[in-house]
Amino acid sequence: MNSGAANSSSQVPRSSSDLFPESLGLSPKQRKVLDALHEFPQGAKISEIAKMLDSHVNTVRSHLDELIAKDAVQVMPAPAQGRGRPSFVFHVRAPKTETIAEEYVSLIGVLTSMLVEQETLSNEAYARAIDVGRMWARTMEKKDPAGAAPVDVVSDKDALESLFAKLRDLGFDPSPPAGDLDSEEGADLDLHACPLTVNGNRPHPFVCAVHEGFLGYLTDADVDPRLRLELHPLSRPGVCSINLSTRRSPEASQPEGTKPAR
Repeated sequence: MNSGAANSSSQVPRSSSDLFPESLGLSPKQRKVLDALHEFPQGAKISEIAKMLDSHVNTVRSHLDELIAKDAVQVMPAPAQGRGRPSFVFHVRAPKTETIAEEYVSLIGVLTSMLVEQETLSNEAYARAIDVGRMWARTMEKKDPAGAAPVDVVSDKDALESLFAKLRDLGFDPSPPAGDLDSEEGADLDLHACPLTVNGNRPHPFVCAVHEGFLGYLTDADVDPRLRLELHPLSRPGVCSINLSTRRSPEASQPEGTKPAR
């Protein structure tokens, strides 16, 4: 065993995702207490939380004990104020998922603008984005074998169902596909949300191409005929679309990564 690697790993802070409320398996009542505690940036006493929730102190105390056991909340002694029993202040440990998402979406936008200066992708930049997307998918596959590559996919219909489920889990809000995979036009799948859009700002085209590479990797199941995927950002207002088919269009027949600039 490589003790050096083990020691290095033990020194790495835990992942913030371990503290997401969704990862902690909170009950609705526990989540309600946690949401109330989020309203106190400097922490709160049990009486303050109970007052906000119009609940009994003992009830709140019970839920806080459960939240502490789940690492969602920590408790610290309040500054001493004269004699009497010490009081305690409760602080949230679990972050707000939406806040983290918005911060890192913004970071991705900044990094992308620094890596790709132009708003219109060159063939080279597009090819690089596709490679990044496929590498991302392979990384996810290594992290969770069921999280990226299609599982138990033996037909193009299975591949489509696997892709639809992944799009839903990633936050794209897909509509059921319309059309025939085996037709010349293929099937269209509309996406009504984007996980990398904040405050209505469109992601950089490089990011869209990264998603295309990621999703393309998901359709590379060992089935015959293979699914062919083309992502069309903002195909109409508020909607991006994916065209899927078992045939190649003249444009799609080009080697991957050489699609004309967009």
